[in-house]
Amino acid sequence: MRPLADISAFGAIDADFDELLDTCFQDHEAYASALSHERFLVVGRKGAGKTAIFKKIIRTRAHDFFAFGHTFSEYPWQHHHLQESVGVPEELRYVHSWHYLILLTAAKILLN
Repeated sequence: MRPLADISAFGAIDADFDELLDTCFQDHEAYASALSHERFLVVGRKGAGKTAIFKKIIRTRAHDFFAFGHTFSEYPWQHHHLQESVGVPEELRYVHSWHYLILLTAAKILLN
């Protein structure tokens, strides 16, 4: 398998709207690398399939598989701005806000 960094292009169409995505995406190198935790970050140009990989992983339903995802719109901006008002350095606000979101999500998952 080639390293993800060596793949120059994933495809020409927007993978979000590809009707064959669920059936044909199983063997894609980037998807397999993300699923097996070989890569924790998927990078590519617009339409390369980054969001498709994300959606495919969080839609996977199996007895031995669990995934949960967030979108940018779910970022806790109110918590981020609160940290600004109490003097937390700018570079640490994102770290604390993501920790907050992750812990809040874990609590929701446990309660459900």
